[in-house]
Parts: sequence; C-alpha cells; structure tokens
Amino acid sequence: MSSAGKIFKNTGALAVGRIITKAASLVFLGYVTRVLGESGFGRFSTAMALVGFVEIFPGYIGRTYIIRQFAREREASGPFLSGVLASNVLLSFALFFEMILVVPLLGYAGDTNTACLVLAASLLFSSLTNSYHALFAGHERMELSAYADVFNTALTIALAVPVLAMGGQVVALVGAYAGARVVTFFLARRFARPLLDDSRFIRPSAALLKTMSIGAWPFFITQLFIIFYNRADIVMLSFMNQPMDKEIAVGHYNAAYKLMEAMGLVTSAFVAAVYPVLARKFLEGADGVLVTFRKAFRILAAFVFPVAVGTTILASDLMGLLFGESFAGAALALQILIWGQAMDSINPLAAVTMRALEKERDLARITGVCAVFNVALNIVLIPRFSYNGAAAATLLSFLLVYVWSRHVLARELGTLHIVAPVVRTIVASAAMGAVVWWARAYGLAAAIAAGVAAYALFAAVLGVMSREEWNLVTARFRRAS
Repeated sequence: MSSAGKIFKNTGALAVGRIITKAASLVFLGYVTRVLGESGFGRFSTAMALVGFVEIFPGYIGRTYIIRQFAREREASGPFLSGVLASNVLLSFALFFEMILVVPLLGYAGDTNTACLVLAASLLFSSLTNSYHALFAGHERMELSAYADVFNTALTIALAVPVLAMGGQVVALVGAYAGARVVTFFLARRFARPLLDDSRFIRPSAALLKTMSIGAWPFFITQLFIIFYNRADIVMLSFMNQPMDKEIAVGHYNAAYKLMEAMGLVTSAFVAAVYPVLARKFLEGADGVLVTFRKAFRILAAFVFPVAVGTTILASDLMGLLFGESFAGAALALQILIWGQAMDSINPLAAVTMRALEKERDLARITGVCAVFNVALNIVLIPRFSYNGAAAATLLSFLLVYVWSRHVLARELGTLHIVAPVVRTIVASAAMGAVVWWARAYGLAAAIAAGVAAYALFAAVLGVMSREEWNLVTARFRRAS
C-alpha cells in the first residue's frame, strides 16, 4: 500500500473509533452532568484534570518517541517495548505514593481527594496501555488502537451508569473509569502479542534503558508542557479566586472543553497516521517531508475551519442540548475554545513534522515558552473573567504555538505554500456560516444539515481540495469503516 493509502487507512480506523467513543462519551457526560449537578461535575472534572495533569510522568519514555523508534526499527520492537514497560511500572508506583502525600494538602472536598487517589491508582494500567498504543502506531496498525478505545469507553459507561443510577456520586464514577482502564490494559496486551518477536519477554538491559532515557527527554519535556497548558487551566480554576463558585466554574469550563475536543477526533487521528510516514520520509530527504506536510495541512484546514465557524454560531444550542440548560451559559467559553481547537488541530501536524525532522529541542522550546505564557495569562484573566478568561488564555497560547511552529518549519523546509489553501477555506467557511445563521431559525438539525450541504458546494466551487485528494479521503474512510 502507498504512503498516502496507509495514512488514510489509519486515519479512517482511528477516526471511526474516536467518533464512536467521543459521541458515546458526550452523551454519557450529558447524563453525568444531570446526575451530579454543576458542583458535583466540577469536583469530578477537578479530579480528572489533576490526575490527567500528572499522567505524563509514568510515560516518561514518551509515546511519540516510541512511535518513531518502532516506525524506523520494527525488528527491535520486543526489547524496546520491554524497556518502556519497565519504566512505566517504576514511575507509576513512585507517582502513586507521591499523590498519597500531596493530594490531602490541596484543600479539596473529601470526595475530590478520594477520587484523585482512585484515578492515580489506575495510572499504572493507563501508562502501560499507552505504550501499547505507541506500538500499534509504529507498526501502522491503528485499527487496534481504535478497538481498544471503543472497548474502554463502552466498558466505562457500562460500569458507571448502573452505579450512578443507584445513587453513586463522584468517587463511584471515577471507580468505573479506573476499572475500565485495568481491563483495557489486558485487551491491548493481547492485541500487541502478534506484533512482537520471540524476544518480547527479554529483560531490558541497563544500556537500553539509558539510551531510551536520553533519547526520550526532549519528547517528554514537550509533552509535559503540552499537558501543562491543556490541564493547568482547570487546575487553576479549581483554587483561584474568581467572580463565581469554583466548582461550578470548573464544571462549566470542562463541559465546554469536552465539546471543543470533539473537533480533535478526526484531526488527531489524521496526524497520528501521518507521523510514521513523515518519520520515514525524513530518511529520504526533506523534500518528501515538505510534500507530505503540505498535503496534510490542506486537508486539515479544509476540516477545522468550517467546524469552528459552525460551532461558534450554534454554541448556545449545543451546550444546552448536550449538558442541560444550566450549562448554556458556557456558550461563550465554547465559542472562544473552538478557535483554540482549530489552531490545536493544526499544531500537532507541525509538531510531528518537527519530530520527523529531529527538531525536538525546537519543539520543546516552543511548548515550554507557551506553557509559561498560558499560566501567566490564566493568572491575569481568571480572577476577572473566570472560565471565559481561561478560554481566552487557551486560544492565545495555541495561536502563539502555531505562529512559532510555522516559523521553524519554514526555516527547515523553505516556503510552505499554505496561504492560498487557507484563504480559499476561510472564504468557503464564511459563506457556509451565513447559511447556518439563516437556517438556525429552523432548528439545530436543520442548521447543521444546511451547513454541511453549503460547505460542500462552496468548497467544490473554490477548490478547497483537489478532486484527487477528496476521492482519496472518502475512499479510505469508506474502506476503514
């Protein structure tokens, strides 16, 4: 299969899996917000964000580093994975005991503290599972990741709904999440076995662990900063003084954030599928990397801009429908965040391109500075604007990442030639937005349907994507489905 074919096969597999899991998760979270209420959902969101914030540490040998190594040296997968899993186990235990000491000092409500520790106990299994996901990506078998993700979401819901229906609250809910992580680990382990050679159980050598630790640290620092400015805002909202109740602010912001992340379903799958191809293209020369980046950028832009425009117009309707009328006030946060997600759907493509070019230090520098920038903005904006200020900080941070990343890529690859496709996409999206605004009076479903039809027409007229690119995308998604 050609490189383009592999990209779209794996994109389709991941995207279909993520669409299923995200759709189910959004419906489930709508149920959770109605059961727990604004404050209860805020405490649940705080626990998930805090543990998600520290989850990077058990995975020190970063997922992107593992993917690159597997993509380039598949015959060494067994010993390398053994070393990664050993580091996962050691760091997970260390982090869990640190959480036991630190969490009670944070001043949260009792059930929030307990929920944090329950989730922290499950970090061992989630970190091991993430390493298996990296193995699947490096071997370009991303349908296995999709199967595991769908299973994890389905099991979480199957465990959580009866618990909540019987009166369970925050701790019971995170217990369902933790239980699903444990079972999913064993499924991922089963999927991984056929991809490994007979050396998969060989004990990793000290030399291998040292090589991984040195090679992975730029990836780890980058991922640490990314997690920092993706999670720090919720953690800061949970304890900073602001114009509204902290738990309600966290709940509203997290609801808008979860809906915003829906855009990342297809884009993250697409970028994950592009990365192994970029890693191999680097071995052939920079020209192949540039061609692949341009094509991938055009396809991403054609998707993210119309979704951002449509979500901006329909934000209030979407929040009220999914999470209840009490969350409709978070529409402004969603309108801001969705444009941050538009940037953050393109930024990962720039990031994996830099990794393929072995410019991890540039990427670490970018994400580090932007993480500090994000925290500084949150310190200034949250006390005055609460979660809307946090949303603005997120958007501005992602915008800075985009501008800086583009500068680095232009320096390494030459002129990127991406302005014209973006202009055509923006024009088509704006025209679609006018149709959505008009159709909104006839209901949410009518507005969405009219927007999809209008964008397809305007995109075809303006040549947002070539016929060859469009046919390739649709054919690969049909095949993956």
